Amino acid sequence: MVWTSATSTNTSAGTVAQHTRPAVTTVQLRQTASAGSLSLRTALENRGIPTDIVTICMQSWTEGTHAQYATYIKQWHAFTSERDINPTDSNELNLVTFLNSLVLRGLGYSTVNTSKSAVKNLWECHSGMTTSDSLLLSRFMKGVANVKPSTPRYREIWDPDIVLEFIRQLPDNTDLSLKMLTHKLAMLTALVSGQ
Repeated sequence: MVWTSATSTNTSAGTVAQHTRPAVTTVQLRQTASAGSLSLRTALENRGIPTDIVTICMQSWTEGTHAQYATYIKQWHAFTSERDINPTDSNELNLVTFLNSLVLRGLGYSTVNTSKSAVKNLWECHSGMTTSDSLLLSRFMKGVANVKPSTPRYREIWDPDIVLEFIRQLPDNTDLSLKMLTHKLAMLTALVSGQ
């Protein structure tokens, strides 16, 4: 199956030039899914944006974001491939169905939200227009937040006052063994750094 892209108008130095984006086949789109950032890059390049500008635009996402998005863009491409859906077609019911499949696999809100962002970034790079969440997508995400809330980074916390009281009761540093002084320093360093 082949999807064609609409004609876009770019304004540069006061002149208007028409650029028709090339037709993109399903195979081409799925081949770019091997790397999520490549898929985003290809979506921008298919709009006729010069490579040097695309390179700078790609820097708007950190390496960590590229890595996170790549995972979910690959999953999105697999999902759309199974259903013979254009992966760049911004149909939010398809997106919600995809996100729901992640919830059914036991993934939490943070992961589902990252997946949503990755797919929407792909859509925006392809279309050149920003998208806002529909009522369906917004309600779905609020539901996911309630059903599968983000888990705290640390599940257990401890009371530092116990350690501080122990340290207060220790003798002066000059009277401590090297081993005990090392332990004291390590604990104070951990407390100061929030570890």
